[in-house]
Amino acid sequence: MGDPIPANTTYVAESITLNAAAQTDADDDPGTDFSDFNVTTAGAVTVAVQGTRNGNSSDDVIKFRVTID
Repeated sequence: MGDPIPANTTYVAESITLNAAAQTDADDDPGTDFSDFNVTTAGAVTVAVQGTRNGNSSDDVIKFRVTID
């Protein structure tokens, strides 16, 4: 899943969290849960969650920060 950074904003480096766990901006380990910024999709945060939690993939919470330009 990818989310483009909105116009007139700037992504805050290393601000991605997945279920409250800090993530890096680089795709560190393909094939597992991962996130990245500007790697998989230019100008976007991408998060891949493998499998489901509690039987429902919609339980995952993904957050990142931007600043308004």
